[in-house]
Amino acid sequence: MGHEIWASEQKELAPYFDKATDLVFSILNTHGIYTRFLFAGSDRPSAIDLALANPPMFPAFRQWHAKSLPSTGLDLVPILISLQPPSPDPPTQA
Repeated sequence: MGHEIWASEQKELAPYFDKATDLVFSILNTHGIYTRFLFAGSDRPSAIDLALANPPMFPAFRQWHAKSLPSTGLDLVPILISLQPPSPDPPTQA
């Protein structure tokens, strides 16, 4: 049963991953960290919240944290994304 669910999720998500790949976006999520925990014991956790960055934005990315913020009381975990703008280029000497 679990394999069938995973296959179904992959099929549903494929167009989004294809588009992100075409646009050279990077996934910022930490691999293996779940963002959704369902309350029913038979349901499995998942990572339904994806953070993406395009090539100009990716250098500013520093960290992606789940679970570092207080609970929302819902089945979704708050996500904190840390960015730091790149340093400006030093002035050129004339």
